[in-house]
Amino acid sequence: MSDTDGTKKSFDKEGLRNVLVVAFSVCLVCSIVVSTAAVALKPQQQANKILDQKQNILRAAGMLPAELPEPPGPVYLPVVAG
Repeated sequence: MSDTDGTKKSFDKEGLRNVLVVAFSVCLVCSIVVSTAAVALKPQQQANKILDQKQNILRAAGMLPAELPEPPGPVYLPVVAG
């Protein structure tokens, strides 16, 4: 880039335009990452929701302890899935 008198303009890294471009770019990248994660994890969220509903039913019937010592895993899956 050159000025009207033929001298070159220096690149202003801290100019308002460049700050806004960087801020917008960071926001765009972060929103893409978050939305991709949400879409990719949707099936797992649905499975966890169903598992939680089944566990609550079994707790209400007294067939599952009120508090599990660890997150439900393969030990509880046959009881809940059946």
